[in-house]
Amino acid sequence: MNALFEFVLEFALSIVWWILLFPAIWLLATPFILVIAMFRREPYRFGVMKMYGAVTDIWKEWGIAFVP
Repeated sequence: MNALFEFVLEFALSIVWWILLFPAIWLLATPFILVIAMFRREPYRFGVMKMYGAVTDIWKEWGIAFVP
């Protein structure tokens, strides 16, 4: 019973982590990404896409590490 409760709790925390906090991180990073992309040598659109990808990769690597 304890293992089932722990699994459900971990699943609920991961849902909260990805559904609620990940978009919040993207929203907080958006102004910085949009401004920094103007000063990159590549086209603006590709710079923005690459930086959003970097935020997502960082969230995948470190965001999962914080979930027990």
